[in-house]
Amino acid sequence: MKEKTKIVRNDIFFDEIADRVAAGEKVIIKAKGESMRPFIRNGCDKIILEKLESEDLKKGNIVLVRLSDGRFVVHRIEKVEKEGLVLRGDGNLATLEVCRFQDVVAQATAVVHNGKMITKGSIRWKWQGWLWPSGVFLRRLLLGLDRRWSRKTGIELETLTAEKR
Repeated sequence: MKEKTKIVRNDIFFDEIADRVAAGEKVIIKAKGESMRPFIRNGCDKIILEKLESEDLKKGNIVLVRLSDGRFVVHRIEKVEKEGLVLRGDGNLATLEVCRFQDVVAQATAVVHNGKMITKGSIRWKWQGWLWPSGVFLRRLLLGLDRRWSRKTGIELETLTAEKR
């Protein structure tokens, strides 16, 4: 049976996700965008979101936040500061985002990549956070190699959907 897709505005979509996560539900969304590449792939991977506890605000964890300009992003915590968080997508060369603690909507607790679940705390999850280079030169080189490889494999892009688990 083919999965149905309904297109809704991001603010409505993510408000619903925030409500469900706050109620203690796990929410699964299909990845959209290239900013967390290569760990999370656009249209192919699913992200499992859950309620965030304050002890989960650590460098390397992946969170869903509403930025001050109203955009929502799923990015890795680069740094925890007194006033909030500094975030960066794995696929971003130098762009950093800053948010307040109260702007965090949920934490990613798993990613379904090529049909396999990668859970927070697993070796692969930690590897991505610890070993992925923060320097622009190495990051640019590895992302370029990853994009070339992906073009050769013909990964198909899909639209954003949400599923209740």
